[in-house]
Amino acid sequence: MVLLVVGNSGNADLTVEEITLNGEAFDIAAPELPALIAPGAEIEVGVNFAPPAGGEFAGSVVVLSDDPDRPRIVVQLAGFGVEDAPPAIELSTDLIDFGEVRVSRRGEASLRISNAGGSPLQVERFTISPAVFTLADDGAFALGVGESRVFLRSTLSRTTKRSSRAA
Repeated sequence: MVLLVVGNSGNADLTVEEITLNGEAFDIAAPELPALIAPGAEIEVGVNFAPPAGGEFAGSVVVLSDDPDRPRIVVQLAGFGVEDAPPAIELSTDLIDFGEVRVSRRGEASLRISNAGGSPLQVERFTISPAVFTLADDGAFALGVGESRVFLRSTLSRTTKRSSRAA
């Protein structure tokens, strides 16, 4: 919120009769009107910018008063709406090498999935192949901006060197 200050630099009371707003991306929080402003005093009008989409927006605040010299004051408003960047999935690696694992033992390795984008990432499904590899958790999950999650494990049925590629 930006505060627009309406002051009285004169030597008599000033009455602000109306404050109007033009522009779809802006809103104001004004005091109850009409407002009487004593000499040397001021009132504040809050101006918010909430763009409904990306791009340039313009508007204005119009203050109507009983000032004999400037009964109408217009304050121009401008703002630029920026779209959220889309989510961006990042994997710590695309090859997980478990090395040699003894028969009927569990070889464990991890994979970090991160969201390097500018909005939340929804992972609906995570699969791995062949079937000798299993996931600690293969359910759907969400990652906020900058968040990550680590998981992956494997149980091998024979002594061999195996690798897995994340899909």
